[in-house]
Amino acid sequence: MSVLQTQQILVPKKVYIGDRAELQCTFSSNQEFLTKLSESGKQVQQLPVSSFSGNLNLSEYEIQKIELSQIGINYYQFKLTFIPWKTGKIQFPSYNLATALNPDSTEKIIIKFEPQNIVSITEQNNTYTLRSATKPLLLPGTTYKVYGFLVGMLLVLIAAIRAIVKHKEIAFFIRTRKLLRKYRCNKNKTLKKLKKLSKQDIDDKNFAAEIQSIMRSYLEIRYDFPFSKTVSSQIMNKITEVTGGLLSDKKTDAAGEIASVFIRTDYIRYAQGAVGTENTFFLENERIEMLKKLKANIIILENIEKKEE
Repeated sequence: MSVLQTQQILVPKKVYIGDRAELQCTFSSNQEFLTKLSESGKQVQQLPVSSFSGNLNLSEYEIQKIELSQIGINYYQFKLTFIPWKTGKIQFPSYNLATALNPDSTEKIIIKFEPQNIVSITEQNNTYTLRSATKPLLLPGTTYKVYGFLVGMLLVLIAAIRAIVKHKEIAFFIRTRKLLRKYRCNKNKTLKKLKKLSKQDIDDKNFAAEIQSIMRSYLEIRYDFPFSKTVSSQIMNKITEVTGGLLSDKKTDAAGEIASVFIRTDYIRYAQGAVGTENTFFLENERIEMLKKLKANIIILENIEKKEE
């Protein structure tokens, strides 16, 4: 059995429950079984889940895909894409790369994974340390009293720690609910504003400005980023940057359609009267279709992607 020496990086560095993450393992090897990857001509090789050497704990995470790519001469990258369903440490079983590339192989070329930490949305960077106690100067005949006092203090400390742990669990639950309620209120408020806008009799330029104001306010609360100060051409780039590029394909498409609305409304707001420009006014039914598309895409972004049973 051969164990590959790998450098492992988790992308993004901070991963929360329900986020899509990548565990990237890079290694160098000149072993013969890896030459098949070069000879196939494929830049990326999809690998099966069945080559894990142990049982997968699917209640803690969901494996989405496994890929192997050659990124240099005798230099490879193994990518494990997953979605965590718990906070704390997640440990994946070892993976046999030899059987993954050749099911008939009897070799064991193993990748061992380091434990990965999944953080909660309320987790802070503060750390707490206990200073070691110094040995007291004892008077004759007071040894047992001091030891009894220390044992009592230890019991009090254990009780306090248990109370803190329970308090953190309750605080985490409350804060999570508050955040979800904040997102839900933001969605409902935005949908109501769009509905109200559809009933207003205003010109195209003011209509375009109202749409931008409503959607910038929505995106600022949803992604905690100053979209009110972001130019329209950078909306999609900033969404990708804030989310680490790990939105699902469906949500990425929805964000792209919202970004395209900013480009179109900018054109209507600023291109009117310019020489050689066309479609500087909304087309027939374009307002209605634009509002429908925005509402549908907001709902897509707000949907929580749960683990498939």
